[in-house]
Amino acid sequence: MGNKSFTIIVAILLGVSGVAAYAFIEEGFRTERVDYRSDETATDYAGREVPIPTSLDGGIITIGRLSTLRWLAYFPDEFEYVTMVDISMAAENQGALAYSYAYGDILLKADTHSNDSLEESEKINYANPSLILVNDATYKACKSACDKLAMMNCLAVIDTMSDLETKGFWDKDYQLCDRFVNQADLYGTLLKNKDRAENVKTYFQDALDDIRNNCIGETSTHVAYVGGPVYQGSNPLTSTFNPYLPHMLVNGTNALGDDTSDKSMTPEDFGNLSFDYMFIEPSTVSPNKEGGNLLVNKPSQGVLNIVYQRNNENPNSVKLFMVMPMISHSTNWLCALTSAYHLAYLEYEIISMDDVIEKSNDLFVKFYGEERGNGVLEGMEIYFANLGMTVHADLCTELFSEVKVGITSNNEYILVKV
Repeated sequence: MGNKSFTIIVAILLGVSGVAAYAFIEEGFRTERVDYRSDETATDYAGREVPIPTSLDGGIITIGRLSTLRWLAYFPDEFEYVTMVDISMAAENQGALAYSYAYGDILLKADTHSNDSLEESEKINYANPSLILVNDATYKACKSACDKLAMMNCLAVIDTMSDLETKGFWDKDYQLCDRFVNQADLYGTLLKNKDRAENVKTYFQDALDDIRNNCIGETSTHVAYVGGPVYQGSNPLTSTFNPYLPHMLVNGTNALGDDTSDKSMTPEDFGNLSFDYMFIEPSTVSPNKEGGNLLVNKPSQGVLNIVYQRNNENPNSVKLFMVMPMISHSTNWLCALTSAYHLAYLEYEIISMDDVIEKSNDLFVKFYGEERGNGVLEGMEIYFANLGMTVHADLCTELFSEVKVGITSNNEYILVKV
């Protein structure tokens, strides 16, 4: 669908609470439109001066899957105003997408538009929202349509942050990077909740400080391989990240050494690596785009065969653990922190597994609020525990579990609980 202009035929200033209403015609429909744009402005990520909404009564529409909703979720009172999202986000309990467990009812109820695009800009404009939040990647791809929407709406461009997936959201001293600070401040200004923005920054920094100062030692004796992190769809165990944010945060040693960035290798390449820990993201069990299961495909079976043979020759030479997956529609920063607590326990044992659960629950409650955050970790544990059983009754994909390689009656390698 093309982007069409909207013709305002009458402007009627109501003078009620500073809100203006406009009568306009759009594709043959005549209606009354509320103007939520105030005289106050904020500078968005694209450097644009954008009006702050007078209220959120018209609802919030997010465009782009990677960051807009994720950051809005840290403002639980304001998330209640979400009315329209990308179509693939209108679901509850989505894998590693932590906020979908907290706000599933809102996401299911929300209206939808096409993913990461402005193909339905007329529909978005017709909804007459108080605020439109757009990922910067989507804004760059659809600038003309966004600029047209901004003529009649409060529209702000948000930092997508996809490049931070392999850098971390902290600086060399493990203080929040400027982009994280600026993002929190922008949301606080647009939503007129600067106190909450300050809390969000404090929660992130407190978690970084806690992990760095209270949960890890100076040097870990373990070398780890990270198998199957989900990136642009599910991936086999030959896919890996280096650096891997949770592992980086606890000073872990990656089996790939200086070979950085996301990487897909052959089982033969994998066989040349030396490591004693293997961290597995259970999302690798999810079906791929073709509907097949990636744990039983040739690359993953090759990996599991190598680990099986190593442990046969030298028992427990490689220990395998299911970790909290951090990626679903880009990195979920709270899942990265939760996983870091788990890896800190595995690498150093300074904190207990009970501490990991308690600290993880505390994170979700702080960021999503008491009512909505309380069941998030439990919901994710249930989701991933059930995920393995959809493939095989004995396949273990329970979060935080230790697993080993087993063999099915069909001579396929699977992961079973230790």
